[in-house]
Amino acid sequence: TCCRAFLEDWSVNHLPAGISEDQGVVVRRFPVGARDSAAFDRANGQLMATPRDSMKPGVALVDPGFAPHNIDSAALHDHLVAYADAYERILFTPYLYGPSLNAARKVAHKAVLQPCLHDESYAYLDISHLMVHAIRHCAFLSDGEADLAERIYGPAVLDGSLVVGCGIETEELDPAVAATGDLGGLKPGSFLLYLGRRDATKGVDLLIQAWRQWKAQHPQTDLSLVLVGPGPNSYHDPASGIIDRGLVDIPTKTALLRACRALVHASRNESYSRSLMEAWHCAKPAVIHLDCPATAGAMDRCHAGWTAGEDVNAWAEAIDAVASASDTELARRGALGRAYADIHADWERCIDRYEVILGLRNRPEEVPAQVRKLAIDQVLTGFDYADAISEEALNIRNWLRAQGIDSNIIAQYINPRVQYECRQWQPGMIQHDRGMIYHHSIGAAINGEAIAHQGKKALIYHNITPPSFFAPYKADFARLLQSGLDDLGAAAASFTHLWADSAFNAGDLERATGRGAKVLPLPVPPAKWAVIPDQGLLAGLRAGGVSNILFVGRVAPNKCQHDLVRLAYHLLRMGVNARLCLVGQAPSDDPYVAEVTRLAATLGIASRVWIPNKVSVEELAAAWHAADVFVSLSEHEGFGVPLVEAMCFGVPVVAYACTAIPETMGKAGVLIEAKQDLVEAAALTREVLVNQTFRQQVLASQRERRSAFLPSEVAKHYRNLILPVFQ
Repeated sequence: TCCRAFLEDWSVNHLPAGISEDQGVVVRRFPVGARDSAAFDRANGQLMATPRDSMKPGVALVDPGFAPHNIDSAALHDHLVAYADAYERILFTPYLYGPSLNAARKVAHKAVLQPCLHDESYAYLDISHLMVHAIRHCAFLSDGEADLAERIYGPAVLDGSLVVGCGIETEELDPAVAATGDLGGLKPGSFLLYLGRRDATKGVDLLIQAWRQWKAQHPQTDLSLVLVGPGPNSYHDPASGIIDRGLVDIPTKTALLRACRALVHASRNESYSRSLMEAWHCAKPAVIHLDCPATAGAMDRCHAGWTAGEDVNAWAEAIDAVASASDTELARRGALGRAYADIHADWERCIDRYEVILGLRNRPEEVPAQVRKLAIDQVLTGFDYADAISEEALNIRNWLRAQGIDSNIIAQYINPRVQYECRQWQPGMIQHDRGMIYHHSIGAAINGEAIAHQGKKALIYHNITPPSFFAPYKADFARLLQSGLDDLGAAAASFTHLWADSAFNAGDLERATGRGAKVLPLPVPPAKWAVIPDQGLLAGLRAGGVSNILFVGRVAPNKCQHDLVRLAYHLLRMGVNARLCLVGQAPSDDPYVAEVTRLAATLGIASRVWIPNKVSVEELAAAWHAADVFVSLSEHEGFGVPLVEAMCFGVPVVAYACTAIPETMGKAGVLIEAKQDLVEAAALTREVLVNQTFRQQVLASQRERRSAFLPSEVAKHYRNLILPVFQ
């Protein structure tokens, strides 16, 4: 904008509007608009005073007037809207000012957000949620920042975002540069170093208190604490071993970094931390704040130092750990930090990642003309809201259309909530001159027409639940399932290509047909969670310190919700303040639903079992955000979409290892090999809830696994399997 600097009046145009050039870079400035600075200051003060314990993941704070009176430019908005398509990408940074909060949503199809996110009240504003959900393509500076964004806004940020890192000027950190610096008489290894802005917002006061406490306990130590950086106040206190150097030149900074015993950095508000990366580049370990997502996330991944929380005693103990560590241990941790910085703080590698997120690398291949001429429809018995098969059909259709291929979804039974996404089948509607992908399911009239289709076609098998599960409850439905299984062999015989969405399902299909089937993985799109969770439900589920045990899926015999009720009963007897949340279709007149409800009443835990029947996507998002653990005791799953969704929401999974579940989970989560003893399963679930070290290990395994199901990954299989069939 035409505003000169952060510390200037944001409603004054200090600089001329228009185009200028600075060192070969074209700069286009736009005038700032009028604003009520007093109203902004009041809103900002209110946000700054927001208690940290009231800032919860998924909770959107109501904007008290921060955004309307923020720095902004209507002329800039107008330009972006008018010329958006003339730009390759529009990069918004950081997240909390007017151009990002107010303009980014207007050009979301071209936008990439570099949020520079902190765990602070501004990040929880409803307008921040809406901005992130609209863009969904984020360039994060650190793994911890990405983790924080996922916790606050949900999984919508996963697909299309990237941790790009941020480079440091490594030439400034060369030993030859350090040789010309001034150590001020300090000996190598004789001091801890703080490098950054010297004020309370960076945790310096906490660090000073901890240092003085440790120093009082070790009065004979020769170790010193050196502070370097800008700031209005001096902390210099030689009697306490505190040396405040203030601002120093680059050679001196480098000399201090290379000679220190370790870096100490108590700030909890960082999106990256250059000083940490500079220390690690110099192979020095660090002590960082446990509650800072950016630095703690990096430390959690490379173990190049120590962490301490918001407690003076904890920081004093961390200082003591550094002081008592051997040279070998310091060097070992420092080497781990150097390896991490070589990946995340090297400019060449960072720029490579920027080129990926900005679409300058790995551009989509030009779609051949013969591909653009194709027409491929999908045929389903039923098309439903929040249904895994229906969502897969949507993903395939959207991918086909992105390739320039004419594609529609045709279904016999359609939920009115999603009727705009597909076409209602009528006899004779399926055209033989168009390719067809048929999703085999239970018997229906549309299936016969799909089988009779004479053009190019392929069958996708999603598995049919064994009828034996339903026979005691719904004999008619069990017979319908059996007819679907009976028809499978005959149906498949008319298709030249057979696909299944898991290896488990492919095995079933091969046994039924005697022919080989290929796996077309099922995508689990995070974009569906670009919503603000139902705030009332979220608050209610989180109230009272309850541990929410979640299962998502229709209440059905094969899902074994009755076993989950028994597990909840055992958890309560173990002293866990638990609530069982069974979220999925649960009509009150269903015999199995009635059995589950009776069991909860018989065990005396009916008030601890929540079965809401159908919920909105906002209510389901609230349930996911409130969940403390996802438990599945299902005995038949052809894939298990909620397992992947749990991974995306950062909810640890405990699951019975049957059918396709081990395949879906890979090496992630916690798998139960046998469930005859539900007391043992309950004890394992309790361990996930109370043992934080174990819990974090489980979540780390799930973060690694979930990427395999992102639409961007599954699209590679679409190209390799679908196009060759229909060309």
